[in-house]
Amino acid sequence: MQPISAQRRAEYAKIFESIGCDGAVYYYPGNGRAMFSLWSVGMLFSGQGKNIMFIPGEAPTPLVAATDNYVWTKHDHDQGAVTLYRHIDGPWYLEYDAN
Repeated sequence: MQPISAQRRAEYAKIFESIGCDGAVYYYPGNGRAMFSLWSVGMLFSGQGKNIMFIPGEAPTPLVAATDNYVWTKHDHDQGAVTLYRHIDGPWYLEYDAN
């Protein structure tokens, strides 16, 4: 049994095809979010990655104009990780993670 409707699954498949993404979708039960993995490097002890996120409801934070060439702040270094979002359209966002 799929945790999403057949209509939403077809929408995701169409998005995958249009952007050339062959990754998987991760669905977050309970809040309606979905993550489409675009790419990642490292991530065992450190790395970075980008995902397309479907986030219904309140917009995620922090929202930035661009995720490329982001310069870590002192706060980011203190936390040891950073997650940023760039709005695409409607409930769709580009998520950038690094640690």
